[in-house]
Amino acid sequence: MMLELRTIGVDYDGKPFLRGINLAVERGERVSLVGPSGSGKSTLLRVIAGIELPSTGVVFIDGNDVTSTPPHLRQVGMVFQDNQLFPHLRVGDNVGYSLRIARRHDRAEVVDEMLNLVGLAGFAQRAVTSLSGGEQKRVAVARSLAANPTVLLLDEPLTGLDEALHDRLLDDLIDLFDRRGTTVIHVTHDIAEAHRLSSRVIEISELVS
Repeated sequence: MMLELRTIGVDYDGKPFLRGINLAVERGERVSLVGPSGSGKSTLLRVIAGIELPSTGVVFIDGNDVTSTPPHLRQVGMVFQDNQLFPHLRVGDNVGYSLRIARRHDRAEVVDEMLNLVGLAGFAQRAVTSLSGGEQKRVAVARSLAANPTVLLLDEPLTGLDEALHDRLLDDLIDLFDRRGTTVIHVTHDIAEAHRLSSRVIEISELVS
């Protein structure tokens, strides 16, 4: 099992927010979580990424208990709704940020490979602020894939795009994940998007034991 959540609970200000969340995801599987705003979908992604610690329960990745492991040691990539790119860095430096922190000597080659994968070959020296919304989302995906994550988390990554761009980028992501065999957990309000991207679509309320 690539990812397993066992009885995950999250409290805010001493009050339970999520309780008894159980989820198992196979290697290479793509799963979409859907549900209303405030139901805890994004919170669950942050628990998987290590950004937020659960009040109860255990997170396993590739068979290892990572519940207390810091985010940078989990091999989990995350694409946020607002991309969270560094506006003062060029495209290539954004994509290779995690590689620089890890002192990877091959980061220029990896950056070029990732930009090719997302259809942005030759963009490494461009300013992030000069890119369109769709291009920025591609850069965010490339940055998350650069560290070769075990699991990729997508938190409503296509929000804010017009319909034509949304559909084109969604098709490109599906093709990319198919080719790489990426294990993906995807959060969205868009049921049609969820069914196109993933083989399994789960209402978050169904995860409660």
